[in-house]
Amino acid sequence: MPLMDFISAFVDLRPVASGAVGHCPFHDDQHPSFGVNKEGNYWQCFSGCGSGSIIDFWMKWKGIEFPQAVAELAEILGVVK
Repeated sequence: MPLMDFISAFVDLRPVASGAVGHCPFHDDQHPSFGVNKEGNYWQCFSGCGSGSIIDFWMKWKGIEFPQAVAELAEILGVVK
């Protein structure tokens, strides 16, 4: 699943040339500092909250560790039987 499609279910994003931007969900963001790069399929907070893949986003969003994030995403995205 494209990261932008996934994250847009949790963060209000507006399109820009490189992908999309919005308010970072990980800090009190008064100005949009959260971006999703469409071509690179990664997210980044330009205020220092982090960056990464869909797994990194889910770990930070839920406050969970890697194995649990992978298991939850596999279920959400339908890759588990």
